[in-house]
Amino acid sequence: MIKKKILIITRSFDHRIGGMETHTQLVAEYFAKSDFIVDVLTPIANNPVDLQLSGNIFIKRISKQPTDLLKYSFAFWYGVRNFIKHHYNEYEHIVNISMAISLVSSAFVQKNDIDITTILHGTYELEKQSLLKQLIYKKSLKTFLGVPYCYIMKKFEANVLKNSKKIIVISDNIVRDINHRYSNYKSKIFLVKNFVDTDKFINVDRSYKGRLLKLLYVGRLHPEKGLDMIVKLAEEIRNKKLNIEITVIGDGEMYNQLLGIDKLNNKIKVLGRKTSDEIVSYLKKSDILLFPTKISGEGLPISVLEAMATGLIVVASDIHSMQALFDNNVDGLLFNFASQKEFEKKILWCLENEEKLPKISRQARKKIEDKYSLKNNMLKIFNIITNN
Repeated sequence: MIKKKILIITRSFDHRIGGMETHTQLVAEYFAKSDFIVDVLTPIANNPVDLQLSGNIFIKRISKQPTDLLKYSFAFWYGVRNFIKHHYNEYEHIVNISMAISLVSSAFVQKNDIDITTILHGTYELEKQSLLKQLIYKKSLKTFLGVPYCYIMKKFEANVLKNSKKIIVISDNIVRDINHRYSNYKSKIFLVKNFVDTDKFINVDRSYKGRLLKLLYVGRLHPEKGLDMIVKLAEEIRNKKLNIEITVIGDGEMYNQLLGIDKLNNKIKVLGRKTSDEIVSYLKKSDILLFPTKISGEGLPISVLEAMATGLIVVASDIHSMQALFDNNVDGLLFNFASQKEFEKKILWCLENEEKLPKISRQARKKIEDKYSLKNNMLKIFNIITNN
């Protein structure tokens, strides 16, 4: 029997980088297990020949440029356009997790009735709003340039949405933004919130009383993720000699700076990038996940859901997606956006209210099981893409 084929287009397929990449890989694996041949079109820095990853998943590179910059370049976008033009009829479905299909002609898509589903982890309007908010407290060149960049990218995003028969989004604020700007797209928008494998991320019962409180950060090491707030928190912990330590996992532009702070402050450990299995191990050994992001338009990060699944208490800035996710002080702790004082206050509250922490931990795990399990949500995605 000839197997069905599906094409996934993504700027990155390395699950160690972040939540979007993890989500993409899980989608690919699910289709592969469902007897599809999965081709992944990506500028991943690897050998330019087709590579078989596992089972029915194949990497297809469309450029010989071995550089991370390729995923942001028009070379990748033009490559995607040409690939679809010549190979679209080989695939039952195309799943797009990139702006790269914006250069594909809408007339060509409609004429050939190409079945494209786009999965959105954010929008450039939400990113623009977040950058404008950041300008209040951080006037960097990157932030200034980011605003006009978002205005430009919204044009490409509009064509991506037009080319898509179905649009899967991972959070309520993305749905609201698209519906506000594109009222005629409501019928093709599907909300399927991010999810976590509860068989892999297993709940750990913790006793907090009278022992070292272990705080964890997992993600990109960039200023907009609130790393400066974690650094100040580490200084406060050291100065007050609190029974708390912080572990930071990830990579990014702040890595060397954080590594220098690590050498001066024994209350913070910077470990760099870790594998998925290693991250699971650190989640099990930790008590609280720190998520002080300053990106107000951020979606629903998988790192937060993974932490909740293992019973960690999440201390997060009160951006829209976190307000939608948590019942404050019930299954997570929220603090005022970008407020260092409120952030530190929440951590001190945890230290002073050890007897209340186990209940918050249990409620966090329960919410994951009820609403954010991989099994249920991945089946929804599969049925949307295949029209089942």
